[in-house]
Amino acid sequence: VFVALWAMPWILSRALSLLPQSISNRFFAGGEPHLPSGRTALIAGCGYGAGFLILGSVLKIHALIFFDTAEGGLLEFSCLFAVAWVAGLLTPGAPGGMGVREALMYLLFAPVVGDAVSAGLALTLRIATVAGDVLGFFCGNLLSRTSEK
Repeated sequence: VFVALWAMPWILSRALSLLPQSISNRFFAGGEPHLPSGRTALIAGCGYGAGFLILGSVLKIHALIFFDTAEGGLLEFSCLFAVAWVAGLLTPGAPGGMGVREALMYLLFAPVVGDAVSAGLALTLRIATVAGDVLGFFCGNLLSRTSEK
C-alpha cells in the first residue's frame, strides 16, 4: 500500500495526460504538472508517517500519565485516533457539545482501555485542543499586532 500511495502522483499524472486536452487542462491549468522527485516524495511520506506515530504516542503517553493505563500499543493508538480524527473532520455540520471525534474516540478506545479511561481521553483531549486553539489565537493576534507597528 505504501509503494502504491508513494507512486500515485506519477500514476495519476500519466492517466490524466491520456485524457483529451480540454479535460486535462482543468486539472493542470493548461500546463504540465510539476511532480516531486522520488526522493522528495519519500522524505515527505516519512514525515507524514512520523507525524502519525507522534500523535499516537502523545495519546498513549496521555493515557499512561493521566489515567495510569498501559493497555494498547502505539500503532493501535495511532490508527484508532486517526480514524476518529478523519471522521470528525469529514462530518459536515456536526452539532455542538461532544464532537464526532470525541464520540468515536470513546467508542473505539473503550474496548482497548476501558470505558472510564476512554471517556477521560476523549474529554481531556477536547480540553487540550480547545486550549491549544485559544493559545494559537492569542499568539497570532499578538504577532499580527507587533507586525503592524
